[in-house]
Amino acid sequence: MTRFLTESNSIINNKNGQSLIGTISTRKGFDNLKHLIENEKDIKLQNGQALVSFCEKEWGHYKTEVMAENGLDINSQNGKLPINSLYLIGDIETVKYLVEKGANLNAQNGQALINVCSIRGQFETIKYLVEKGADVNAQSGQPLINVCSIGGEIDAIKYLIENGANVNAQIGQALINVCSIRGKFETIKYLVEKGADVNAQSGQPLINVCSIRGEFETIKYMVEKGADVNSQNGQALTNTCSLEGTLETAKYLIEKGANVNAQSGQPLINVCSIGGEFETVKYLIKKGADVNSQNGQTLINSCSIEGEIDIIKYLIEKGTDVGSKDSASLVVSCCLREGWDAFNQCLFIRKRSKSD
Repeated sequence: MTRFLTESNSIINNKNGQSLIGTISTRKGFDNLKHLIENEKDIKLQNGQALVSFCEKEWGHYKTEVMAENGLDINSQNGKLPINSLYLIGDIETVKYLVEKGANLNAQNGQALINVCSIRGQFETIKYLVEKGADVNAQSGQPLINVCSIGGEIDAIKYLIENGANVNAQIGQALINVCSIRGKFETIKYLVEKGADVNAQSGQPLINVCSIRGEFETIKYMVEKGADVNSQNGQALTNTCSLEGTLETAKYLIEKGANVNAQSGQPLINVCSIGGEFETVKYLIKKGADVNSQNGQTLINSCSIEGEIDIIKYLIEKGTDVGSKDSASLVVSCCLREGWDAFNQCLFIRKRSKSD
């Protein structure tokens, strides 16, 4: 195909070189490109689109050099070419070569650094770009936000902040992103120490942490730093009560003022939906959780889980109104499951329902 194109100028320049663009964009783009260069064809058609298309397919330092030395404008298409190259993991030599050839690091509003900050393990490339003048606050602080969304790589985060990145850009999105990732206590602590707002976006950082198991120390730290335990109508406790094995966290949040009946009693309802959390159920009720909230949803949830006879008994003993929903439907819910526990649940609820 490429040889045919080179032998026919009418085809190679069709629609401003669209045929050339198409053939370079294929899987064997570099071999095609090299053949075109050797036959002195114009590789700069459509403002360099052929080369941009190639960069989107495959990349490499040697290939970059061949293109640049044969007439490619490094900053063609408003700097799109080097930006595309920066999507490749670990290709720092290509990045350096492009910069040495005059690539505009802040083209397209700093997209080059933003792209690199979207890839894990790119600290050296990030450092190089910043040293060469890339804007750490490009696009309203997107570089730091991106790093914080891919695993919270502490070295890159520290470097960006030390070089002027705004920790509260985009209403504190950096901290919010890190708080969505398990095991990032040290990174969260660093961001907060550098001024990140623990109540950004109506308390979203704490809410995010409370949606991940095993983050008790992080939750304590954030609350001690002023995070509002009742932000967004008590979503932090509501999230915690959706996870298994979080009694300690639920206790701590309630001790710090979290509303046990937030969102019409959602914390207790959530605990009753995951099973095996009898101690947490007892604690929430002891602290004032309404067993009849949302028209008795706690009992309904417990009835949907096999082996919860103890919780069902406890809920009824604490005042759950088995008549708040059709008793027959509760019995059916229990008996739909197989096993002796399910049978016992059915008998107990039916007996209690008839006695009321």
